[in-house]
Amino acid sequence: MFLHKVLPAAVFSENVNYMLKEEYCNACDTIKRVASMTEKNFKYWNSDKIEKTFDFTCGTSYHHCNDSNNDFVIHGKNKYGTEKSVVISGKNVKEYLIEEIETVYFWNVKEMDYQRKGINNVGWEILSEIGNCGYTDNVELIKRMVEEGGLSKSFLKNWKEGVTVFHPWW
Repeated sequence: MFLHKVLPAAVFSENVNYMLKEEYCNACDTIKRVASMTEKNFKYWNSDKIEKTFDFTCGTSYHHCNDSNNDFVIHGKNKYGTEKSVVISGKNVKEYLIEEIETVYFWNVKEMDYQRKGINNVGWEILSEIGNCGYTDNVELIKRMVEEGGLSKSFLKNWKEGVTVFHPWW
């Protein structure tokens, strides 16, 4: 569990946090106030082409990829439901990629607090309202997490309204 101070980012890089446009629509106000917008080129596996070429149903480990010269192993199942892996050689990777330009919103964070363990069952129920890897600036949820859910009091001590967000990650 993290408490982050949300900061503007001057340029998009691999070191900033970002959300796709669809996720940003549901973002908390603190992030919306600070985030910048840009376009990013994403590369995805063309699962339809892979499935037709290899008579194979792709699993979940194929979504994001790059076009390096490395071989890629993609896990899934054959038509009988048996686990199967296929290897796409580095020289053929580009044949199986789809490139899409998508709008992203990005920002920097500074870690203000961290807790790895200690959340109880009530805390996990409260966390389900936020979701894994979600963000919230709802201080009432944080108060409930501290009072009932096993979150350290330091999260409230370090809370700054309109500046910090709670970011569960499990």
